[in-house]
Amino acid sequence: MMNSFNDGIDKMLISKVACGDIPATVELGEIFYQQQRYGFATSLFMLASKHGDQKATERLADIDRIIHSYNKEQKANGESK
Repeated sequence: MMNSFNDGIDKMLISKVACGDIPATVELGEIFYQQQRYGFATSLFMLASKHGDQKATERLADIDRIIHSYNKEQKANGESK
């Protein structure tokens, strides 16, 4: 049984990210994106995007759209942040 979301993440992948491996960084960002952990995903995608990774740049745009849509929905429902 997993104690947290991170227990299911391959330790080798985390090691690669720690060593600056950009494809691994995008892969880990994708895992967090799929888990809807957008804060972590954004941080990883921003790093990869700054190194020219196009998929990371596209995912940042996706996250921006998701957050914008959520904020717009909250505002329409009269809820404040």
